[in-house]
Amino acid sequence: MELVVHIIRDTCSYLFLNLDAEVAAKNKGWNVLGFNDIHWMHAIPVPGPTGNMSAQMMPAVKVTEIIDPVDIWQPKPGVFVVDFGQNLAGFCRLKVKGIAGTKVTLRHAEVLMHPPYGPRNGSLYFGNLRSAMATDIFTLSGDEEGEELQPHFTYHGYRYVEVSGFPGMLTSADIQMLHFHTNVSSNSNANSPTSSSLVVDAIQANVVRGQRSNLMSVPTDCPQRDERLGWMGDSGLSSDSMAVNFDMHAFYLNFLRNIVDEQNADGSIPDVVPFYRYGGRPADPSWSAAFPQIVWVLFHYYGDLLTAIKYYSNIKLYLDNLHSQIPKQGLSHMPGSYGDWVPAKGAKVSSSLTSSFSYMLNVQQFRAIAEILANEDDVTSLTHLIDSLKQQFHQSFWKGDHYDNGCQTSAALPLYLKITPEAERRNLTLRLLNDIASDGPALITTGIIGVKFLMLWLSDIGRTDIALQLAEQVVYPSWGRMIFNNVEPATAIWELWNSDSSGPGMNSRNHHMFSSVSGWIRTELLGIKPSNGYMFGYGSEVVDLYIARTLGLSRANVRYDVPQGLVTLTWQRSGGVQCAKVPENKSPLNLNLPQHTGLLLDCGADGGVISKIDFADFGLPFGYCGSFGVEDKCTSANATDIVSKLCLGKQNCTVMSGVDFWGDPCPGMEQKHLFVQVSCSKAISISAEVSVSVGVTANVYLYLYGLRMPQLKESGQQIWPRKSSNSVPGIHSVVYMLNNDTLKVSVGSGVYRFVLLGEDGLHVCTNSTQSAVSRLQCSPGHAITFIRFASYGSPVGDCGSYHRGNCHAGASQLVVEELCLGRSECSVPATDDVFLHKCASGQGSLFIEAVCSDASSIV
Repeated sequence: MELVVHIIRDTCSYLFLNLDAEVAAKNKGWNVLGFNDIHWMHAIPVPGPTGNMSAQMMPAVKVTEIIDPVDIWQPKPGVFVVDFGQNLAGFCRLKVKGIAGTKVTLRHAEVLMHPPYGPRNGSLYFGNLRSAMATDIFTLSGDEEGEELQPHFTYHGYRYVEVSGFPGMLTSADIQMLHFHTNVSSNSNANSPTSSSLVVDAIQANVVRGQRSNLMSVPTDCPQRDERLGWMGDSGLSSDSMAVNFDMHAFYLNFLRNIVDEQNADGSIPDVVPFYRYGGRPADPSWSAAFPQIVWVLFHYYGDLLTAIKYYSNIKLYLDNLHSQIPKQGLSHMPGSYGDWVPAKGAKVSSSLTSSFSYMLNVQQFRAIAEILANEDDVTSLTHLIDSLKQQFHQSFWKGDHYDNGCQTSAALPLYLKITPEAERRNLTLRLLNDIASDGPALITTGIIGVKFLMLWLSDIGRTDIALQLAEQVVYPSWGRMIFNNVEPATAIWELWNSDSSGPGMNSRNHHMFSSVSGWIRTELLGIKPSNGYMFGYGSEVVDLYIARTLGLSRANVRYDVPQGLVTLTWQRSGGVQCAKVPENKSPLNLNLPQHTGLLLDCGADGGVISKIDFADFGLPFGYCGSFGVEDKCTSANATDIVSKLCLGKQNCTVMSGVDFWGDPCPGMEQKHLFVQVSCSKAISISAEVSVSVGVTANVYLYLYGLRMPQLKESGQQIWPRKSSNSVPGIHSVVYMLNNDTLKVSVGSGVYRFVLLGEDGLHVCTNSTQSAVSRLQCSPGHAITFIRFASYGSPVGDCGSYHRGNCHAGASQLVVEELCLGRSECSVPATDDVFLHKCASGQGSLFIEAVCSDASSIV
């Protein structure tokens, strides 16, 4: 037999360092069953790992995508840069033919070089990789037929690859990215969200890429630098969003076993699991909170009660350990190493506050589990503990009119858990809304803990419109700016709000710790979530479906896999008020961005034609649908006239959103965008298709927005107001809720096609100056059911076209709703004390546009 010796020798193959694969000679078929390896050296016996060996509980790591380059260029002779268009985890497969001994080097990076790191010259930036070499070196064998090479025992997080030493001209046929991760299945359309918001869909797509890239048998923090560890803070905060994006059941079962393996006899858990390096023990309570949090997620989203039973004593031991960490000085000195990690602006809230919050959240989750399991003694003791901790929290952190340092996180966390006593809760709510959305664009100042619960709290109190404003923001700090900035548009989620300008020390461009927003998008905004108090797969499976929860969205399509099957929701709102926002339309560096040709305005097939332009601006407009404003330093003159010429009298139209069309209203300023609000000639109508799997009950919430004489039909049959006593199959009940002008339709399993019709409500307006009283009054038989516009500050415009000025109380809408909704008439004082906001000029005005309808009178 002719023996051709060919050995691949990995001289350095390690997760964080480079791989140097020397291909010296080759016996073809060495990696195929049946190869004669008689001349190979025998393996050297070494001691095996200790512990109990068990079968892998989760799916294997698998290549799920093979991606071709989108561009290749040469920043200098002999060096090629390959762009794969997406920042993902994996490595490259290289096809090459060259002389034996030739070394081809691949260096991987997330971003191109740019200021402040260096000149923008087409080369790669490696600074944020720290000590990870992210380099693959191949020494060619000289095979005349060419070689196909890929590394082993390593992976990289990257979008770009620098290739040097390649013989000849590198083309897209020579190199591919192999993207791999733990092969969890995607949850229905999590990969391809469909809504009317370009920014929301782009955020969701980036989150899914980032989360997948960090599912490497454990939920790692990042795939590129010298870390890639199971940081508990990241995994706990992302667990809800991961549970609705993927089938995480088996993955989390495995990770929970890893956590319990690391739990000490005293109940303590480390910051990182497996506890390899970095972090400490006991963990920051907001990091170790991942343990009961993930058990809760399996319970809440997958109906898994067995895991809660299995780890019940472990969680109890863990919570006892946390309680033992409270010092004599109380919760104000609760230990915490990291707290509200990487806040956007201002001073960080005290770690003692976030530690106390996380402890209390875990106790509440454990109490719910104990109640389901009928452990009455534990329910009683945990209830008393929760009440005691709420009192201690308020006493420890309350400073007269705010908690701790007064930042957004300091208010959002206790408001979310309803810790704040009733006497102080309303004013704290107003102050937080004012902090978020006053006097210009709504902005986030929180870190990774605060932002998750801030978004959920806003939807809890009916301010999904403000939460959407935060999500769609494209100026700093925001998820949208990560994607739509002009420096390095992201294809995953950054570790920092300002990664494009921060130093290299801790600055991953593929981190999932800010990905909790995806859970809010899928459940609160697009509209499918487990109903409060119910868990999928356990006894009473109830899902809440939200249709047209905010005017900021005109359509959505979301599907969700539950243990019993599939729940789907598709809806479209036509007519009435229609709004659209898009960032500046330019040729993005980010080739993976959803491409758009401009801003689409559409009254819908049943909504008539565009009859009026309520608001239009290109520059730096701000606000949410129904409450827009302009930034005087960056606004386009005659925008309303321009949009009117393009759109009036049409069902739909497209408006370009770039400086080529509009001119540049503010050269040198950050990402500009186009906002437009129009009125359609017909009243709002909503069409929706709902599919509910067997064994599931759904509460469908339809928002009426002040419709007069509303009618709800299912498959052509009117179900509200009920015309007869005949029951409709599958429809359990229809209830009108006056407090938020909403119909609640309870249905069983089946497919339902709803259509909501009606007439425009009667609009009433009022405006008043400082210290005067604004009065609203409806005609007999009508009540105020919708506040279309409310602004205390410096609003401008005429009734039907009001918009915000540069002074605005972010709590305006909530204050007016509290005083007016459900009433035939109301009075609202235009004072700083009522709105807890003061204009710099010292003079505030109050403009209100309300809608009166007869919905409450026809229940």
